[in-house]
Amino acid sequence: MNPFQKRFGLNGRRTRSDAALTLALTFAALTLTLAWPRATPAQGTWSESQSLTTARFLHTAALVPGNRVLVAGGRNAAGVALNSAELFDSFLGRWGTVGPLGAGRFFHTATPLFDGRVLMTGGLAAPGALFSAEMYTPVTDTCNYTGSMTYARYNHTATRLADGRVLVVGGLGADLNPINNAELYDPGTGGWSSAGSFDSARYLHTATPLADGRVLVVGGEGATIGSSLASVEIYNPATNSWSGAASLANGRKLHTATLLADGRVLVGGGWCSSIYPQILTSTEIYDPATGTWNIADCLTYARYNHTATRLADGRVMVMGGVGVDNTAMNKVEIYDPAKGTWRTISNPNEARYGHSATLLDDGRVVVAAGNGVAAPLSSVTIFDPLNFVTNGSF
Repeated sequence: MNPFQKRFGLNGRRTRSDAALTLALTFAALTLTLAWPRATPAQGTWSESQSLTTARFLHTAALVPGNRVLVAGGRNAAGVALNSAELFDSFLGRWGTVGPLGAGRFFHTATPLFDGRVLMTGGLAAPGALFSAEMYTPVTDTCNYTGSMTYARYNHTATRLADGRVLVVGGLGADLNPINNAELYDPGTGGWSSAGSFDSARYLHTATPLADGRVLVVGGEGATIGSSLASVEIYNPATNSWSGAASLANGRKLHTATLLADGRVLVGGGWCSSIYPQILTSTEIYDPATGTWNIADCLTYARYNHTATRLADGRVMVMGGVGVDNTAMNKVEIYDPAKGTWRTISNPNEARYGHSATLLDDGRVVVAAGNGVAAPLSSVTIFDPLNFVTNGSF
């Protein structure tokens, strides 16, 4: 039994259900802590905020109009899929109850639309994968069902396209096998249509919108249980078609992919089943102009199920996840695209995973809930980068 199996209580005969639940159980988020050592101190600050009413992890979080944050669904300590939703008012620093959702769900997605609404799709709840989708409407603070997907799925991705539609890709289906198809949601009609099929069924992947409107789908786990895919595919909404792209140097899942200000995509960390150590420090950068990958500077800390957020100044902050000791991390580091280097910064008080980190319009980051060392959390902490950047350099 390896440390990954031991951490999640798995026996050596891992099932697809085990893979889905345990690999995504550690969904780590971006707890942005910045206290930067410099000759002239310029330090971001962390502050504790009001806690959520309900402790949860594997939830979603989305920015809605008014610089507010919607937290929805997730899982509690008893393993129950939650249907509750809470809304954070960043001006008052308080949470209020909204919704609720029509169905409890976790491993779902939440995608902000251009009109301020939030589309939530799929997820997992007893007895299995969900077809349903719901819409949060900020004017009324309510959640209502919208058109259902053709395929039930969880651990998928949902990406807003330039024209406002939402592309849902892959995931695990009702039969616990990965899916190789995609669907498009039209907010104008509330309906779904096919976005075709791609070569490699996958889940625990990433899907990043490129500057030219295409979507870059990277890595994940494939049809072979425990696999880590290096394959990359691109969706073109103009033709509603898929094409292959150059592969990663290392297969990976539970990684992050962040669109940089110059249009490149930074992929970092994750889990690779084909090399040792399996938890990665490596990062790679995709250049859409050339269609190629380049090895980038390594993270200081190996991690998977972490999160990455591009800050207002273009740098990328990575936080949390599960490290080489198979426990939750509170380590934070930041990538400077201009220099191509990482640097560690100060850490938040609590290690957590399966949490959320939402970038506000004013540049602050709200880190909410997640699973702690011993149990799901309701705590919330806010990073304020107001004084972090003084000269734009490390």
